[in-house]
Amino acid sequence: MKPPAMDRRHFLKLASASGLLLPSTFSLAQEATVDAETRFGRVRGKRINGVNVFKGIPYGADTSGSNRFMPPQDPAPWSGYRETFDYGPAAPQSDPASGRQQDGNESENCLVLNVWTRGINDGGKRPVMF
Repeated sequence: MKPPAMDRRHFLKLASASGLLLPSTFSLAQEATVDAETRFGRVRGKRINGVNVFKGIPYGADTSGSNRFMPPQDPAPWSGYRETFDYGPAAPQSDPASGRQQDGNESENCLVLNVWTRGINDGGKRPVMF
């Protein structure tokens, strides 16, 4: 005798009851890479739950040496894709005299943007957080 076919709804009930499925608040993030074009070159970021995330995109050249306290200059253009998966350096905030340290990467060369947006090159206007 052949067992009856199990429909999707019946399977989901059984899987939920047995603990095979996680509650929706614990859902796993869906991630993929996404590419975009900037004035200085192409960047590759991540698409996480429908949001395109680009971290550490340079918008200015190195600010040390003769560039210190000067208006920002354009960064050197790059070829190929620049991976923008991680945050760039933060402006120095630590105070060595007091022993207070800022967590993470600090550098004077900190002219980078972190961008979150839902759309790229689709003609739509929407807010962009950076």
